[in-house]
Amino acid sequence: SDSDAKWLCNASSSALKSKPIAGNAVLFYSQGPDGTLDNYSLHGGCPVRKGTKWSANVWVWNRDKPPLSAAKDGKTAANSIGLHFLNDFEFDIRVHWDNGEGGMVLQNTLASGDTSRMTTYPGHRFVAKTFTGEVVGEYIGNVEDNGKIVRFSKL
Repeated sequence: SDSDAKWLCNASSSALKSKPIAGNAVLFYSQGPDGTLDNYSLHGGCPVRKGTKWSANVWVWNRDKPPLSAAKDGKTAANSIGLHFLNDFEFDIRVHWDNGEGGMVLQNTLASGDTSRMTTYPGHRFVAKTFTGEVVGEYIGNVEDNGKIVRFSKL
């Protein structure tokens, strides 16, 4: 909430903080050893006062990730689309997801001939670009493509 953020980001707050240092990272566990949520892992970010903030999440599993069959219900979303992107160009491409808010989120870098598995949903838009930013392909999620290979290739 806004009141939590005001308290957390206040210089006189007793909240645990990590001073930003270029090249450093913060690691914390959000679950206990038995897999239960650790309520003390609640975290947030303060506004940038000077410069640019960069952040990234890396989800680390301390053991093998359980198979989907071990999930609570053992099912994938009914409208999910499992497919493979294939780069049929003679050059490397970058596959971006259009987040619908004007941003392109890098999903994969594919060398010529490489494939990458993707789970997506109807209407999700992906754009293939060269390393110079030239758009060379586009795909929009369609449930009829489930299990298929989507080729990015010269038309």
